[in-house]
Amino acid sequence: MELAGKIAGKSLQSLSRVKKAVDEGLERSLSEGIEREATLFEEVFQTEDAKEGVAAFIEKRKAHFTHK
Repeated sequence: MELAGKIAGKSLQSLSRVKKAVDEGLERSLSEGIEREATLFEEVFQTEDAKEGVAAFIEKRKAHFTHK
């Protein structure tokens, strides 16, 4: 329950890509997995949640994700 609570406070945009990276990484070589992870990282950094996360970090506050 504690872990579920921590996960629930994260961005769904990033969590979905983490899951995708793990799932797809099991079927790829290490270099292909790293390349796929970089692509997913680039995708998530284009989201509103990423911008909110960076702003919250800079402003030293808790992020409020909209899952967009």
